[in-house]
Amino acid sequence: MSEQASQYIAKRTAFVSARDEVEKLIQGMASVVHALHQNPERFTFSNVSGSAFPPQVIMSANLVIADAKVWPTAAEINEKLAKLHATKSEMIDAWSRLSEAEQDSMQPPPGVQQERSRY
Repeated sequence: MSEQASQYIAKRTAFVSARDEVEKLIQGMASVVHALHQNPERFTFSNVSGSAFPPQVIMSANLVIADAKVWPTAAEINEKLAKLHATKSEMIDAWSRLSEAEQDSMQPPPGVQQERSRY
């Protein structure tokens, strides 16, 4: 395997990992938003100071609690998105450095179509 092929595999692996991190973030946020949307009167964040809830909410058997310490900040979200974009760019650059024969033998970057004529 050529050095370029090894680099592409490493860059593709980094991109897939970054994409998985963003997907995990989205799923976590979506589950909290869903719980909040389903019943805002039975939802709260833990580890937040200064919020007072009535006893019937806090003692409810149906109370849904999300830990504010694991809720991402806008900066954390942007950091993961920036990493996603950077790793995608690096992966596509590494792909473009492969020969046609190497590209034909490897999985292309997600979203990139191999459209070479076979004629």
